[in-house]
Amino acid sequence: EHFPFILGMLANLIEVQESYNLAVETALGEFNHYLIVDSRKNALKLITDTQYKLSIIALDSIPEVPSDNRTYPGESLLSFVTCDSKIKELLKILIGNVCLLPEGQIEPDTDKFTHCDWVGNTGKYFSQGFIIKRWNSGSVSLISQQQKLEELNKDSQRVEKQLQKLKVNLEAEIN
Repeated sequence: EHFPFILGMLANLIEVQESYNLAVETALGEFNHYLIVDSRKNALKLITDTQYKLSIIALDSIPEVPSDNRTYPGESLLSFVTCDSKIKELLKILIGNVCLLPEGQIEPDTDKFTHCDWVGNTGKYFSQGFIIKRWNSGSVSLISQQQKLEELNKDSQRVEKQLQKLKVNLEAEIN
């Protein structure tokens, strides 16, 4: 409300099929927590107007990503993400070279490290053969938090309506 130019946290601006949440979240890493704003001008305003530690991406500063005609040795992680086209451009920069490991494969073949990174549904991430990370699969995914919050709100509204009906019925019984 005070900062209408904030679109949200990156993890809340994308949708991913649940079985791929951990892979996408792992590949994005700390970028999941970045605030996305409409412009560089507003990003600078936000930094000036707050004393919080912030990491911000300004959508108007994202360079255009040329079409990548390379063929990758696996399925692109981007194919499992749904979002606004401007966010998709950002994701091309952040995880556009990440392929999903085939089901059951624990790590990529070393000869396929040439021009892509790899991530598995288990959260193991392999980058250019020397960066390896893993996010805990036991924790709640940031990406699914927004979806779960919306479901909880709907459930809460449904329960509230049921409670109101019960109150009316109870009052009718008493009177």
